[in-house]
Amino acid sequence: MGAGRGAGGASAGAPAAAVGASPAAARAGAGASPPVGNGSSAAGPSPSGGGGGGGGGSARDGSRGSHGSSHSQGSTSQSKWQDQLSRMTNMIFVASQGDVDELTRLLDEGADVNSADYDGRSAIHLAACEGHLGVLQLLLARGARVNPRDRWGHTPLTDARKAMREGKKGQFQEIIQVLIKHGGIEGGAEADDWEIDPCELDFSKSKLIGKGAFGEIRRVMWRGTPVAAKTILPGLSDDVQITKEFRDEMFLLPKLRHPNIVQFLGCVTRRPPLCLVTEYLPGGDLHDVLKSKGALPPRIAVGYGLDIARGMNYLHNHKPESIIHRDLKPRNLIRDEGDHLKVADFGLSKLVKVNALHEMYKMTGETGSYRYMAPEVFKHQAYDRSVDVYSFSVIFYEMFEGLPPFAKTMTPEGVAWKVAMEGIRPPFKSKSYPEGVKDLISRCWASDPMSRPSFMEVIEVLEGVEKALLLQAQTNKPALSPFSA
Repeated sequence: MGAGRGAGGASAGAPAAAVGASPAAARAGAGASPPVGNGSSAAGPSPSGGGGGGGGGSARDGSRGSHGSSHSQGSTSQSKWQDQLSRMTNMIFVASQGDVDELTRLLDEGADVNSADYDGRSAIHLAACEGHLGVLQLLLARGARVNPRDRWGHTPLTDARKAMREGKKGQFQEIIQVLIKHGGIEGGAEADDWEIDPCELDFSKSKLIGKGAFGEIRRVMWRGTPVAAKTILPGLSDDVQITKEFRDEMFLLPKLRHPNIVQFLGCVTRRPPLCLVTEYLPGGDLHDVLKSKGALPPRIAVGYGLDIARGMNYLHNHKPESIIHRDLKPRNLIRDEGDHLKVADFGLSKLVKVNALHEMYKMTGETGSYRYMAPEVFKHQAYDRSVDVYSFSVIFYEMFEGLPPFAKTMTPEGVAWKVAMEGIRPPFKSKSYPEGVKDLISRCWASDPMSRPSFMEVIEVLEGVEKALLLQAQTNKPALSPFSA
């Protein structure tokens, strides 16, 4: 597919004849793919203006003394075709260059806002993949369709997100928001593989299994199988930011395959309401477990800690882009039938290029939940993937203590403020910490992000703790049953 996109001009962002050419050369239309009105993927009319041999027949008739009438008609038709080709080529070129004034002139002269080249690439595709917000807004205002598909099935939203992931310069965040607001959807051959017909989701006996400020998760039936269906609350379906986070999760989940990551099954994107379908895990989330059981036995806590660390290590080392979760908390850790935890809810996750893993990213703002928020996030400082390690430390602490830090004395926002501004950390009150665990937690919630261990280091420490607990249980004491005192 990569070679095909390059040949079709998608990678470069403009038709081969137009890229790097002067506007005058672009207007000449030399070497461009034939225009296709209204974004069709079919080839445009032949230069003769008629059927396969019509033009040739007219030429022969003219040479036999027909006073050139047929030849004149063919020349007129060819001239119109060349004019159409020139306008289409020039329009796509100026869209790729971000030239709003020239594009306005072309549209005023009658250029078809939805015309596309042989590959189905239209001006709105180029505006999206090159990051030109002004051009995109002009095209939409002039009636451009928001979801035209090129020969690869890609929409402008697909192109904009791909360009942003690749680190191209442009107003991609704003473009994505505008496209979504106008009903933009992802497209591509890969998208068809996970699109679910909403008629196949049976909500008649659905059960509410989770609800947040923006959406809810229900247990529903899909093709005879219980699944978890996540939807945005009806009153918030027009909220640009919420819809963006929901679509970001839809984009991310199909890429993930790991025993400690919730399994993505499909989604509904082509008609509202948007719906994300994942495997149904009957064990509930860690928040409910801690609420009902309190502090966990060391063996269980360490096992859960390993589950989280393994899932997060997979995300942080995912290629070609690392994934920062940014909202790791007990509510987003779900138990399966084997009593293992899986990481879920990737609405706030951030893709980061692997070669930048050790850099501080230009991501700021209070992203995530206050109790589990790293101090640098609360202070709106640049941060990296170690923010997830900090969140893990608070969750792991809660497993041994039975309550979140300062739960009885401070509000979540108050905790975040004290942690960030005064550097306080909660005391270790429980007597059940295995050797090495308190030191690990302290390292994970260090104020200096560079001092926090990676999840690979966390795994190595916890595997050693787990072996020590197992040996202790075999030699000195009977093994603890799940949730025994």
